[in-house]
Amino acid sequence: MILRKAALFAILLALWPLITPGQVYQIETHVIGGGGGTSSGSDYVISGTLGQPLAGTASGGEYELSGGFWNVALEVVVKPDGTFEAWIENLPEEQKPPEGRRGPADDPAGDGMSNLLKYALGLMPMTPSAEAAPALAMQEGRLALELERSREAAVIFELEGSTDLTEWAYISFAEEILNPDLPGNRERLRLVTDLAPGEDSRHFLRLRVRME
Repeated sequence: MILRKAALFAILLALWPLITPGQVYQIETHVIGGGGGTSSGSDYVISGTLGQPLAGTASGGEYELSGGFWNVALEVVVKPDGTFEAWIENLPEEQKPPEGRRGPADDPAGDGMSNLLKYALGLMPMTPSAEAAPALAMQEGRLALELERSREAAVIFELEGSTDLTEWAYISFAEEILNPDLPGNRERLRLVTDLAPGEDSRHFLRLRVRME
């Protein structure tokens, strides 16, 4: 019996700091960077916590722990697949060309503009859009081509020049943005060549579009 009392007294003595009436241990709030660390107060240490007392409290007996996390807004921007195939696949149903007419060279609207060209220009394949075709222009005596294009299309523009519509050759050009903020994520630009046709000469331009 004496042995049991001694053991009980030893246990109470060991627990005495925990059950002292009116004694409260408070852990100060710390902001811990890098995703972890420690926060300590009095005789207690918390490892691996992060945040401020925003989530509420947890308590037991005379001890209370406040903790939580900052609100974090995470925005994930997924760049859309800008390939021609993805464009065809994601068209509204009413704009999807019939099966067998969804290739780059097909012209399902019959307006002389291929699917690939409409993809490059940000147009709908089933809507006749001949009026939106690239147009010849002049800039300071040099021959140019003006057009509106999609900013999302993964294409490369190339120009070819000719004087007889028979022999064609690639020609260099400078790209000038005329309007970068057209509806539908499109922009208007001018492709300016070094060709300066005289009064009695003829020059023709041809736009080629190829996928990246």
